[in-house]
Amino acid sequence: MSQQQQPQQAGGPSIINDMETSAFVLGLLMSSLAVITYPFTRVNFGREFFRFQVVLGLVILWFYSGFTSPQDAMPCVVLTVAFIAMLIYHRIRYFFFGAGQDQHSRYNGTPRACKDGRVSEDNAKLLVEPFVIGCFALLVASLWSGSLGVFLLASAAAGIIEHQMYLWRQRQQIQEIRDAEIDQEILTDRFDRKFGSGF
Repeated sequence: MSQQQQPQQAGGPSIINDMETSAFVLGLLMSSLAVITYPFTRVNFGREFFRFQVVLGLVILWFYSGFTSPQDAMPCVVLTVAFIAMLIYHRIRYFFFGAGQDQHSRYNGTPRACKDGRVSEDNAKLLVEPFVIGCFALLVASLWSGSLGVFLLASAAAGIIEHQMYLWRQRQQIQEIRDAEIDQEILTDRFDRKFGSGF
């Protein structure tokens, strides 16, 4: 029996590590796709948010543009220039006006749609933003560039997935904290019963 259990115990951490790696890769890919639209729809980013995913997002954009419309790079150029300009704008707001300095260093921004408080941040990121970006993407696809419109739709979908993954990780962290509290209560109770509460 123990010989049958041993491979399972050895394989358990490996499976968990594979799942964590897969989740990390998926999260990085979704973040890299979604980050292209964030500077246009959000404010007050954390100091460390715009990092490697920005480079990866632009690489994905240019590879996608080269594959879908190699003869017309102008939409990709326009989006890239506008994206970089907005990054500079948000850096200026952070360093000179303190926008986002009270946030977590890797905070991915406050949606403009929830600044007045009528829409919650989760609803803005999961519903309002994707709807607005989707409408704009359809407009771009019908009037200018179909491939760019599809990319913007993919970016909006990636934003939904990324935020759902964030909410899932947050729930996991809360559950782990709660489990740790319960474990501590059990250990304390056993200690008190064995040695006395006045030990």
